[in-house]
Amino acid sequence: MFERLLAAPPYSLRQAEKEALLLAGLNELARFHYDACPDYARIVDAAWGGPRVYRAIEDVPFLPVGLFKERELSFAPPFRRLSLREAAAIRATGADEVLA
Repeated sequence: MFERLLAAPPYSLRQAEKEALLLAGLNELARFHYDACPDYARIVDAAWGGPRVYRAIEDVPFLPVGLFKERELSFAPPFRRLSLREAAAIRATGADEVLA
C-alpha cells in the first residue's frame, strides 16, 4: 500500500508524486476499514454518504480522536489473556520475540 512511498529515498519524490501515492494508500485503507468495521462504515455512511474513491487527501474521511475513546472502532476481535500454559508455550517456541 505505502511501500513505494516508504521505499523512496528522502527528497527523491516531488510533492505531487508523494500526494498521489498517499492518496492511493488512503483510499485503499479507507475502503478496507469500511468493509471490515461496521461502526466505521456507519460513520462514513452518515457523515460522507458512503464510501467512494476520494480525489483529494482533504476529502478522505478523518475521524476525531475522541471517537476512539467513545467507540470500539476495530475490526479485530478483542484481545484475551493467555493462560500460563499458553504463555509458556509461546516462550518455548521463541515466538515471544515477535510479540515484543
